[in-house]
Amino acid sequence: MYACFPPSFAHFCDELNVVKHINDRVSWDSNRAEMSPGQAIKALVINLFVKREPLYRVNEFCKRGDFQFI
Repeated sequence: MYACFPPSFAHFCDELNVVKHINDRVSWDSNRAEMSPGQAIKALVINLFVKREPLYRVNEFCKRGDFQFI
């Protein structure tokens, strides 16, 4: 059974500053990436609990849903 409240998972990640902590510790090129590594991990966490899309389709998962909180 999947959870149905992605905003609660997003809020949890925000409270823990997941995006900032990951982005501060990983080197990445913002000109070449569609989303930051921190945003990708946050999306994967939400994806894991909401719908479980394959990993290579997480960006599509984010675009299809109303996930402005990612």
